[in-house]
Amino acid sequence: MRAEVARGAIRIGSDSHIAGIETVAFQQGRRGALSVIIYNGSGIDRTLRIAAQGAGQRGFVVAMPAGAAGSFIWKP
Repeated sequence: MRAEVARGAIRIGSDSHIAGIETVAFQQGRRGALSVIIYNGSGIDRTLRIAAQGAGQRGFVVAMPAGAAGSFIWKP
């Protein structure tokens, strides 16, 4: 897995609201990009919408197969 969290990044809250989906998120500097690391331990394939709170509709959709982990970085 490629490292998506820069030195000095700040851990921010994240919540998937889906059983078996584990997330952790970071902000890269005060107004920088956001990083999220996701693990799908639910046992079934999932399609997830990733968005930052307060960012309106900006975000993205990602397919996460059962047992998969992924790291993503974006600027909302």
